[in-house]
Amino acid sequence: MTVPTIETVFPADEQEGVVLGVTIWWIMDQEIDPTTVARAFLVESPDSDRWTGPDLIVWDRSSTPEADYYLDSPGYKGILQGTFSYEKLNAAGDSVSSPTYSPGASAFKTKVIFTPTDVLAPSREYRVYLAGDEQSSDDVKVGIATRTVGDTELGSNLGAGTAYFTGGYNGSIEDIFNVEIQVGGDAGTASYTWWRNSNPLDIRTGVVSENEVHLINGVYVAFDQTGYEAGDSFRTSVVPPIYMTTTYTWNFTTGSGSITEVPSTTSTSIIGDIGTPISPVVFEVESSSPTDGAVRVPRTRKTFTVTFTKDLATLTADQVIVDLLPVTGLYDENEGNLNIPKILTVSGNVLNIEI
Repeated sequence: MTVPTIETVFPADEQEGVVLGVTIWWIMDQEIDPTTVARAFLVESPDSDRWTGPDLIVWDRSSTPEADYYLDSPGYKGILQGTFSYEKLNAAGDSVSSPTYSPGASAFKTKVIFTPTDVLAPSREYRVYLAGDEQSSDDVKVGIATRTVGDTELGSNLGAGTAYFTGGYNGSIEDIFNVEIQVGGDAGTASYTWWRNSNPLDIRTGVVSENEVHLINGVYVAFDQTGYEAGDSFRTSVVPPIYMTTTYTWNFTTGSGSITEVPSTTSTSIIGDIGTPISPVVFEVESSSPTDGAVRVPRTRKTFTVTFTKDLATLTADQVIVDLLPVTGLYDENEGNLNIPKILTVSGNVLNIEI
């Protein structure tokens, strides 16, 4: 298995005149784990789309008694709401439904489609982010990962029912999950045992249910239809995930709103061609003044500057901590003045900290 990458995106990077009812989609070069997509995807909305929280509350800063030095920014004031759907594609880019029993050996691709809940705002720029695991050396895994759970392989002499394996496998070895019906019947009455090839003596039991049931290591099983028979068997192959290592981003601008949907009769797209996304500069500290480890800094100095590799989109006072520590780095948390007050100002990619 190789690191997953993005082949094409839609709308294309820097595309203008995008219709308001557009769906955003991209094609991965292999099958991916759909459970990793939602937390790796973000569309930065314009100021008018300031939605937040599970109930989609509009945030009104004017009603909050925050101090003046709390920063406000035209970016990251909400995220575009919507739903995901997925298509399996062959090498030619055609949609297929062939089962993939071994996810690590799949030759298929994945098309991920994001459908916004509502039409986009007219004449606005939108920015799409797809996160990768840029810090692959640590234990925190984020970003889009390869497919980890294969389609169900059916045993012989089956009844009418079927089992489905889902989820995102987070184990460290390749394995096979097995399910076998012990008592026939319908959902709620039929029962099964399950085990892994890596530990065949650890046999567990369950009752057939249409709801997804967690087995272990992020793998779920669900059943549908009726008429399960004793001896029915199902299995799936699982492999550890491989995470995309690059974070991709691209921009597009909506049209005036005179056209809200792509006409089905158009021979060419009115919002341009698909395109390959560009990789942004990694967001990190570029320089600081005083420099890291500087000595003999005047005691009267009250302002410090940090320059980043990208413009700051949002920042709050609780995200910047200024500690007063001895030069040895050792301190007693019960003594001294830690996290001292400060005033923050931002200009592009430059943060000024005044104490």
